[in-house]
Amino acid sequence: MALLLLGAVLAGCRWDTDGPGARLPVAQVGSLVHRWAESDSAEAPGVRAVRRHHLEPQLITDEQQWSRFVRGLPASLRTTEARQDLDRVDLRHSVVVVAAYGKCTEVSHLEDRGDARLAFVVTSDPKTNCAWSPTQLEIWQVGLDELGVDDGGSVRLTG
Repeated sequence: MALLLLGAVLAGCRWDTDGPGARLPVAQVGSLVHRWAESDSAEAPGVRAVRRHHLEPQLITDEQQWSRFVRGLPASLRTTEARQDLDRVDLRHSVVVVAAYGKCTEVSHLEDRGDARLAFVVTSDPKTNCAWSPTQLEIWQVGLDELGVDDGGSVRLTG
């Protein structure tokens, strides 16, 4: 048991207590594709506009959804750099999570909760009290192989 726990720690895992009696290792997965910040004056109006429609993290599993999302981005967010990053997304072999949150000292990541369940997790420093937390809008991509599934339609985003 000690070796299993040590292996989980070294692999960047933690123990999940989600559900009755659950003690499953939880791993951080995915990679950040692109982020925009409300604190950037050029991006602020676009971030606020997108935030109105994406208060909760959103899972995108197919090209049609992805195309609709990208076309709906405000012009201020469709910079050359952003377009290049977003063009690299390949939904044949991955899924995408779009999430917005108040960023002061917060840090975000995606967790594999097992059984093709993903969770968007934001952690913060409890000792810090920010007067203003500008919205951070992030696009994350997770390979289907990371989740051990063949089809993005089987992936679920949980709280």
